[in-house]
Amino acid sequence: GIDESWLDVTASQKLFGGGYEIARKISDAVKNELNITLSVGVSFNKVFAKLGSDYKKPDAITVIDRNNFKSMLYPLPVSALLFVGKKTTDTLFSLGIKSIGELAYATPQMLKLKFGKLGEMLYKYANGLDDTPVTAISDDVKSISNGFTFKHDLLGKAEWKLGVDFLSDEIGSRLRKNLVKCGTVQVSIKDEYLRVVQRQRPQIPPSDISSEIAKTAMAILDEEWQQNKPIRMITVAATNLISCDEASVQTTLFDEQRDIKRVRKKETELAVDRIREKFGESAILKGALMNTDLGLYDESDE
Repeated sequence: GIDESWLDVTASQKLFGGGYEIARKISDAVKNELNITLSVGVSFNKVFAKLGSDYKKPDAITVIDRNNFKSMLYPLPVSALLFVGKKTTDTLFSLGIKSIGELAYATPQMLKLKFGKLGEMLYKYANGLDDTPVTAISDDVKSISNGFTFKHDLLGKAEWKLGVDFLSDEIGSRLRKNLVKCGTVQVSIKDEYLRVVQRQRPQIPPSDISSEIAKTAMAILDEEWQQNKPIRMITVAATNLISCDEASVQTTLFDEQRDIKRVRKKETELAVDRIREKFGESAILKGALMNTDLGLYDESDE
């Protein structure tokens, strides 16, 4: 969330003490200077630190270490785990998995079969195997987002996809221009009553390919929003940005076909970027997006 952050304090402990001591100093300083309370989670990975920050509110420091994480976290509902939304929770419930502990002891092959790469990630998260680093984000680009208020409310997956494809097209182009990839996709949804719901999901692997970002955004909508509920506005944001060099992925022979497809997708989108840069943004427009009454393109663009 906008009011949350992860801190890697590994290199700071000789100066300021252990994780709890550092958390206490930060919490006391914020309270004394701003009169605001903090809820802090201290742990050996990002996912458990997040769980710790939610464990006890509004003014608490929760330490989750390698000795106590099973007794503290395994009784919690599986929905408390990062990136487990309503639909994923419902699917896990149908498999008899209702707690984080039951997820940790599930068969990873079954989870992968049911959820794909998300299943692998959830298994690792529940078992404390998250090893993603806390990475500094460039001062120039912290996130890239694109939002649009449609001429009429969107209803159903077909119209959602039109809107998401339109938004993701520009986001991918801007990511490629800045030589960064996103590790997380965030979607904000505004309904007909102007109420806003915001959800996020990891982008696995990190990507600057518009179609992959759109696929993740659609997965969020599919999980978090009912098809019969109108959507007035959608904002898609690429966050947790890392440089293309840092985002390099170790490939295997089994992933070769997938990697070839990803390379072709990116080459196609780079070719579109070059044409638009030379002849203008309207040089290439997607026909499916133009032939709608959503107001995505002006008539002068056709």
